Amino acid sequence: MSPKKSYEIGVKLTGISDTRIKAYPSTKGVANVAVLKKVNVKATGVKTEVTYIMIDVFTTAKTSSSPMRQSS
Repeated sequence: MSPKKSYEIGVKLTGISDTRIKAYPSTKGVANVAVLKKVNVKATGVKTEVTYIMIDVFTTAKTSSSPMRQSS
């Protein structure tokens, strides 16, 4: 990435309502990465090197904790 140059990545999530996004560079110190309003990721170069911008999507929906019952 070029130092001080910024890139915005649009993220569109469908099918799951309660989600959380985590974004980070694959190589520390090459870019600063921030999630903007849960739909865009902004990466700003720190030094001239190659890095991937990693985006992880997590669901925050609660699941049932009741045990499954077996039929007899």
